[in-house]
Amino acid sequence: MAAAEVPLTFPAGSLRLEGYAAVPAGAADAIVVCHPHPEYGGTMDDGIVTAVARSLAAAGIATLRFNFRGVGRSEGRHGGGSAEVDDVRAALDCLAGQAPGARLALAGYSFGAAVAVRAAGMDTRVDRVAAIALPAAMLDAGFLAECRTRLLLVHGDRDQFAPMAQLEAMLARCPAPTEVERLAGADHFLYPVVDRIGARVVRFVTGD
Repeated sequence: MAAAEVPLTFPAGSLRLEGYAAVPAGAADAIVVCHPHPEYGGTMDDGIVTAVARSLAAAGIATLRFNFRGVGRSEGRHGGGSAEVDDVRAALDCLAGQAPGARLALAGYSFGAAVAVRAAGMDTRVDRVAAIALPAAMLDAGFLAECRTRLLLVHGDRDQFAPMAQLEAMLARCPAPTEVERLAGADHFLYPVVDRIGARVVRFVTGD
């Protein structure tokens, strides 16, 4: 049986952030799930974020979804992406304490995917990162050039914020082991295929 989510708060520097964690006893894997852009309505209750977290928890993986600074009851204000990397690392601290000994991973959707990849590059505890609908059109062409953490990209082939050619140009410069899951007929919002995303992230997180 999957562990139930429980509300919690945790420190991120001088701030406190809110989230929900589901931590089964003895979990071998643990993952922080990051939400889309706060300035466009993104929160930890986003439909993609909650569906992915639910699939992961059902597979016995410890999960933490949380609100970035300035969202919901999380203190502070939006930090333009760089401060949110600190939020992710604080969330990893929290989850590592909740699930000691578990292998740590990150996942994120849209803006959350970009922040998760950046955070993985700064935190050697992260074994792998799942980037869902990474908004390639809004990122520098060399965004993935320093990524050395095992990476899964889940991407709709009609994504209006990440044309496939731009994504492939980024991947050509990425030194990390990379898997790409292309979702036919899906745009950036992915709703018709949301049930497939969670299962794919579970396979990635639990794989060797």
